[in-house]
Amino acid sequence: MSAFAAKPFRTWTLIFGMINPSIQRLNGAEWYQQQIDEIMSKFKEGDFESDKPLDGRYLLGYSHQRRKLYNKDKEEQKDESVEEN
Repeated sequence: MSAFAAKPFRTWTLIFGMINPSIQRLNGAEWYQQQIDEIMSKFKEGDFESDKPLDGRYLLGYSHQRRKLYNKDKEEQKDESVEEN
């Protein structure tokens, strides 16, 4: 997190390079690739290439995204249990 906050473009490039082989081994791991694509689509042209340090707002966004994914999982589990009954 501290490396990403300090140099987001460089760190994102490293992260993407490290996870891409795993995604390929999982036959493209469509869900994960969609999540990465969604993140990348949020950047405005030029923003993504900046290595300008991030302020604390990125932590707020990170927390909100984690909460959204957590709530989505809970809703899907609830829907599955209702369908089974």
